[in-house]
Amino acid sequence: MKKSIEEMKQIMGHKYACAQDIIEEVEKSGLAMTAEQKKSIDDNEAEGDSWKAKIDALEAQEEVANRIKQKSLGLKNVEKRSAPAMEVNHEPKASLVAKDENDVYCRSGALKAFTNDAKGEKEAFISGQFIRSMCCKDDNVRAKASRWLKENGHVSKAALGTTSEAVGGALIPTVLENTILVYREKNGVARRNSRTIPMESEVFKITKLLASSSVVYTAENNTMTQSDPTFKLLTLNAKNMGYFTLVSNQISDSAVISVADIIAQDAGRQFALKEDTDIFNGDGSSTYGSINGLTHYLVDTDHDASIKVAAASNTTFATTTLADLQATMALLPTYARQGDCKWYMSQAARDSICLRLGLAAGGNNLYSIQDGLGERFLGYPVVITNVLPTAQTTQAGAAYVLFGDLSQTIVNGEVRGLEMSTTKERYWEYNQTGIKFTQRWNSILTDEGTDSVAGSMVALVGKGS
Repeated sequence: MKKSIEEMKQIMGHKYACAQDIIEEVEKSGLAMTAEQKKSIDDNEAEGDSWKAKIDALEAQEEVANRIKQKSLGLKNVEKRSAPAMEVNHEPKASLVAKDENDVYCRSGALKAFTNDAKGEKEAFISGQFIRSMCCKDDNVRAKASRWLKENGHVSKAALGTTSEAVGGALIPTVLENTILVYREKNGVARRNSRTIPMESEVFKITKLLASSSVVYTAENNTMTQSDPTFKLLTLNAKNMGYFTLVSNQISDSAVISVADIIAQDAGRQFALKEDTDIFNGDGSSTYGSINGLTHYLVDTDHDASIKVAAASNTTFATTTLADLQATMALLPTYARQGDCKWYMSQAARDSICLRLGLAAGGNNLYSIQDGLGERFLGYPVVITNVLPTAQTTQAGAAYVLFGDLSQTIVNGEVRGLEMSTTKERYWEYNQTGIKFTQRWNSILTDEGTDSVAGSMVALVGKGS
């Protein structure tokens, strides 16, 4: 879409205004300007200058065209020169941010949750406009943002519970919901490596095969021995999990992208952290959504076939030996190695155990030390999650290294995606709006093993005192 000079002037002014907003923020903070802020100012100024150059060139071109046109008209007869003037279009100009894919958006730094490109900027702007429509103190600005969202077709999902903005309901742009969900999976070890299924209702039954039918030889004319598979029903009960934050009611034009990016990043990260905490460390209480986590379940004395207790003197990361890890691997059944088998441990455990043992193995040189030993150990990938033990002190009785296929061990159930609600009244004296995202989900162990048969996830446990 070709832009008019007036539209170009709007964009040019917008870029200069963005640079000015950042300068004013720095001055208000009383702190030194960061390198990122300096780059953002320079980038906005450069883009503004680029638009100014285009405007100057077009205005000069128009001036020449008009001059030649006037001279040409002077050669025509009086009737032609006295013809009615060209009709002027009084329709309002298109807004700065419309459906045109060439439109520009203002931000003050690299995007973290949204993709750091033109598409990500546009999606962050859409999400920021939505947040602005819910939180801005100025009624006119809030109405303008709401109108823009509706006119451009970016609202597509109603939050359940209420659809009245007066009591906190809202319509959630798909791009904001999707960005939070993608960032949640990107940061969540458990969700990324386990299975998640849609739940048709709040309570969902899963059939688990406990024992298979048998295949036997049968003599001619004899009756075949019957054997039946044994099943067990597992129940997923959806629980409500929520994220709550406060947003200022005064969001400037230049801040909408940054605010949306910060909220999407933080919400996605916190949902991922909570899910990892519950799936790995849950004790079955309401704090963990009634989820029994792996490290709690495997050490409860009913699943001894799935744990290897480290040697008596090996009570810390620094004293864990290769023999301890090899013995842990030996517990895992063959079927669990044929899929997505991995090591799971904290960053501290990986550095203090795997890296230490790798460097001590010999054959290293300057390059292997500088480049690191990679993210694999004993042939399998190492996945880092810091919800597992991180302390360098004794790990007595704790499952601090896991090995197996999480996709066979855990099933997550999800009733829906994200829902959102807001409240302005509760925090009106602070000039803030509360924003809450919720999801209904749960997680259950499906192959944790028994006291005599190992499951699809085994653990190295510190020797108890």
